[in-house]
Amino acid sequence: MSNTSFRLSVLPLFWNHPKVILCGGKSVGKSSLLRFLVNKCLYKWKQILVLDFDLGQCEFTLPGCISATVVEEPLLGPNFSHLKEPVRSVYLGEVDVTKCPEKYIEGCKSLIDFADENYSDIPWLVNTMGFTKGFGVSLACGIITYTSPTHVVQIQSKDRKLNFPSLLEPQYVECLRHSAFDVALSRTDYQLYEIPSGSEQPGFVSKSRGMSPAESRNLVILSYMSRMLNSNTSSLSQVTPYMINMDKLKLLTINEYNLTKSQVAATMNGNMVALCLETPSNKFLDCRGFGIVRAVDWQNNTLFLITPLPPSELSGVNCLVKGNIGLPDSLYYNQGELVTGHVPYLAHTSAGSTARFAKRDFRSLPVTQRSYR
Repeated sequence: MSNTSFRLSVLPLFWNHPKVILCGGKSVGKSSLLRFLVNKCLYKWKQILVLDFDLGQCEFTLPGCISATVVEEPLLGPNFSHLKEPVRSVYLGEVDVTKCPEKYIEGCKSLIDFADENYSDIPWLVNTMGFTKGFGVSLACGIITYTSPTHVVQIQSKDRKLNFPSLLEPQYVECLRHSAFDVALSRTDYQLYEIPSGSEQPGFVSKSRGMSPAESRNLVILSYMSRMLNSNTSSLSQVTPYMINMDKLKLLTINEYNLTKSQVAATMNGNMVALCLETPSNKFLDCRGFGIVRAVDWQNNTLFLITPLPPSELSGVNCLVKGNIGLPDSLYYNQGELVTGHVPYLAHTSAGSTARFAKRDFRSLPVTQRSYR
């Protein structure tokens, strides 16, 4: 263990209401360090606020969210083992920030403002994305500037491709922050810790255990939806749905297309939706949880929904949002013994992927094939 790593392991006990931001590339151990620091801080404080700005690998919520969560118990496993209800969550419906940059920036700012107003008296731990090149650099610098942290921990990989172009020192951050993170007064005198990646040390077992990021996200969704199962139900198809009059709900998609309400309902049928509360005072919808639209009764204008949310919390939901994150394939394939015949919502298609954007890749020709004029 390096001297910096050792100091970081004991310093949380001496910090005074810190705001700590964790930065680094993909698979360098940010999530493991986050849990370690949460557990260390709980020795001294009863509550820790975690601001999670990682869309793809969320720590307490389903993918596609950025959130603020109060933690009061130690974290003893991977993210799917300790999903929690956040105090505020913004659903963006994407795992790729480049598809929703404006909403992501405004969502981060709204959560930081919310935390400043309500949780300034407890420690903060801020988890960021592993996006360390180009636009990701200005995003990370903007988050650091807007948060005004006391400490920034930068995890360095042996693979330089995974690291930021430079150390995230205050002068560097101030120069490269994204212009959308406009602040009149910001604190840039934080303490920077540079530590080596623990996930690259000999004998370390990766948390992913061979899973791809998409498989890890599916595991989180399965863990969340499994809350609906009990001793009498072995599959989600056996869960009794709620019947909701569609006139009492606002149905939205994250794509800004001019769709009718019936068209939006059709896209939600058989898919996962975010259950949100829309209020005039909030710029963003407050995501309360998630559910699955089991069916739509067009004649009676009724939507059938299953969700782990209890009725007391479901009564506060007035908006359903369909994102670009789907259910794991296994939920469609394995619908229980009571489902016979053709499996609903599935069809035979070509083997090619239909969920990717069409793009043209340009690659350099070998030197021997180039022509110079």
